[in-house]
Amino acid sequence: MKTLRSLLDRIDSSSEKIAQDVNRVRQFVASGSVVSQAAKFFMGGGRSKSRRQSRDDEE
Repeated sequence: MKTLRSLLDRIDSSSEKIAQDVNRVRQFVASGSVVSQAAKFFMGGGRSKSRRQSRDDEE
């Protein structure tokens, strides 16, 4: 029973650490840092090529 309790305590403390790390990442991304802007671009947040071409054609 002690082993199970010890294991559950370790899982619980790890969960808290993960939650803190996730919260820090969210705050970092929300701050609009250069890294977050690059991540948004590479994850599809940038304008697509077809959109750029259509805007270039309008000018």
